Amino acid sequence: MRVNHKIHIHAPIDTVFDWVANNDKVPLWMEGLDATEYTSYRDPDNPTGTTFRQRMTEFGRTVEYAGEITDYQFPTLLAVTLKHPRFTMNVSYKLSEGSEGVWLHYEVSLIEGDGMVSKLTKMMGWYLKKVASTQLNKIKELAEQKNSPES
Repeated sequence: MRVNHKIHIHAPIDTVFDWVANNDKVPLWMEGLDATEYTSYRDPDNPTGTTFRQRMTEFGRTVEYAGEITDYQFPTLLAVTLKHPRFTMNVSYKLSEGSEGVWLHYEVSLIEGDGMVSKLTKMMGWYLKKVASTQLNKIKELAEQKNSPES
């Protein structure tokens, strides 16, 4: 299953990418993110291959994902893989400059790991679409605030 969402943001591409890729800022737009811990060295100039653990609260439960940064191209692409015992998610944030701002394209593909997930695929698709919309709208709000003349 694949979910795509895109949004136009009135801010410089570097600003938007910082909101997407800066670990200190991600919890401000990713609801339920409790912690991210790197499990390997993270080269700030080229973090591709860096592994991490992400702890989230989902539906009132704590869930842990094993992650890896699979592609990083400043300031246009961040891609990660998140593994759960029952499924894997490949997530990408692609940025491109447009007229008066940036297009942020989000894509997640869900790879089912067991039969339980395939039974819940319809519900998960709806949930992933809702999460994508909420997260991208929050990134837009934050990046545009930072970019406003009053900031």
